[in-house]
Amino acid sequence: MSFVFADLFAGIGGFRIALESIGGECIFSSEWDKYAQMTYKANFGDIPNGDITKIEPSAIPDKIVAKNSLVLKELIGYLEKHQSEIIDYDRRRRVGKCIGSGRMEKGVDLVVGHRQKKKGLSWSSNGSKALSLLKIAELNGHWNHLCFPSQPV
Repeated sequence: MSFVFADLFAGIGGFRIALESIGGECIFSSEWDKYAQMTYKANFGDIPNGDITKIEPSAIPDKIVAKNSLVLKELIGYLEKHQSEIIDYDRRRRVGKCIGSGRMEKGVDLVVGHRQKKKGLSWSSNGSKALSLLKIAELNGHWNHLCFPSQPV
């Protein structure tokens, strides 16, 4: 099997190792964390580009071609439309907010995973927002201050 790929959100390159082991060729990589970049360089000899949100599309080699350009355009449009809702982890880190997988996030993962295994079920926009708000409350240290109604709403 021969193919090219972009190693986005590369970390230290674990996914790259897997794809290269089955014949893939990495032609672009992106990772914002400077320590992960140093490890990536030690592993592969090249430093990944930085934050993917700050990379110009022209910096990505033309060898990568979307198989479904309509879906790609829809995805880009969606991301541009909802850019204000995308979490800026670098900013959170600078102001001392925690980032990571806590107990609440693990609980959400378990609930989502269980629900998605049932045939024909999916999350509503309201349900997804409710879970997100609970995670935000936990991250911001407001979990103990939440007040749950005694009767279902």
